[in-house]
Amino acid sequence: MRLAELLVQEKKAILERCISLTLETYPQETTRFLRDEKDPFVNPIGHTLTRELEKIFNGLVSRTDLEELEAPLDAIIRIQAVQEFAPSEALAFLPMLKRSIREHVAGEKPASDLSVDLLRLESRLDELLFRAFDIYMECREKISEIRLKEARAERERLARVVMAMDGQKASKQ
Repeated sequence: MRLAELLVQEKKAILERCISLTLETYPQETTRFLRDEKDPFVNPIGHTLTRELEKIFNGLVSRTDLEELEAPLDAIIRIQAVQEFAPSEALAFLPMLKRSIREHVAGEKPASDLSVDLLRLESRLDELLFRAFDIYMECREKISEIRLKEARAERERLARVVMAMDGQKASKQ
């Protein structure tokens, strides 16, 4: 059996395992909520992770150009970047996907073409992880810029308030 055929057959189980492993990086109460709540408006994190991870999986199996996988990658990473995860935690979903695939392929007879295809797939996942890190860092830089602008605006607002208060004191004297 070819790897692509095996992955298509095992898709649901692989994705469920990957999502389960990824959700375990959250606190226990959050994990339960993200796993159980199916409404995308109530649980946008769980919904986005599930939807976009499936797109990534499908793209990897069908050997889609990695550039085309950047959009679903970006959607997941934007959510992870605004949370206070370390980069290794934020991007853990890709190694979790690799782990889930290995677990489901491990039971198959080690055919040479299966092994070669698996190595190719894992190499593509590694490349995707590097791209994910770049996207994550861009998101974190943008968040830092926004926070810096907010801090500057707050400082300017406070300076105006102090100046206004000083002006009122001077006019009373």
